Amino acid sequence: MAHLIDHMTRVPSVSVFAKARKALKDHALHRKDRRTYGHMLRMTNRELADIGLTRADVREAMANTFSHPGAH
Repeated sequence: MAHLIDHMTRVPSVSVFAKARKALKDHALHRKDRRTYGHMLRMTNRELADIGLTRADVREAMANTFSHPGAH
C-alpha cells in the first residue's frame, strides 16, 4: 500500500484564494464590458460612424467578447 501511495502522480493544487481572485477579476472585466456595451448602444449612428463602427459591429464585437471569457 505504501508503495502505491509513494508513486501516485501528484496533481498541482490551485489555492482557493487564487480561484476566488480569478473569479473576482473575471467578474470585474465582465462588468466593464457591459458598461462599455451599454455606452456604445446609447451612441447615435453618427457617433458610431465617426469611430468607424456600425450598430451591428458593436453587437457582434461585444457578443464575441462575452462568449470568450478571459480573452482580455
